[in-house]
Amino acid sequence: MNTPPLLLGCAALFWSWQTGQWAVGLAAALAIEAPRIAAARWDLQTADFNRIADLCSVLVMALLAYLYISFGNPRAVTALFEWLPIVLLPLAAAQAWSTSREIDLSVLFRSLRRARRRDPMRLNLGYPYFALWLLGASAANTRTPAFYVAVLVLIAWPLALVRARGFRPLVWAILAAWVAALGYGLHSGLHAGQLWLEGAGLEWFDVEGERTDPVRSRTAIGAIGELKLSERIV
Repeated sequence: MNTPPLLLGCAALFWSWQTGQWAVGLAAALAIEAPRIAAARWDLQTADFNRIADLCSVLVMALLAYLYISFGNPRAVTALFEWLPIVLLPLAAAQAWSTSREIDLSVLFRSLRRARRRDPMRLNLGYPYFALWLLGASAANTRTPAFYVAVLVLIAWPLALVRARGFRPLVWAILAAWVAALGYGLHSGLHAGQLWLEGAGLEWFDVEGERTDPVRSRTAIGAIGELKLSERIV
């Protein structure tokens, strides 16, 4: 993997924190980070990666079917994104434990396997898999400021290591803090705008031309009419 040491492991633990699946996340972190200190490697070829990728595709479809039957939409889609890092772990672990630093792009796209190219495109799964951990954690986040802070730390970690040498650390830190504050303000504003739009939408689409209270429901089913059959008093 071309990611900094322990980055993928921390991303897996962050996913565990958000989902509550600590045993699963810890096992995944060990499977990904152990090759950095272990000397053993597998000499896997493209055909081997193709089989592992096909297995992961079958697992994704089976998981989606199970989630759809159990929870229905839209929860099934959200849960699928939540568990994608675990379902695709065999492919990421295969590259981490193999002698190849990159895999052929045709491993991920079956349509490219039939095409024979002189210069095949190759990809290291490190950073795409890192993004997948963050996506899975986002699908299960608890909507707290701690989630946003943790995401900022995980993203700033590799960016700080590849920053241009012409930038002083203090200048880079100030710019990073400014971007973080701007991002927090934007996503908070979008959330507030969504809530306002949901409340105002009821008034905009009122077919009777009356003001609609978003917290109260009224219905008109006709007049009650005369209940007494006689006005006589006995």
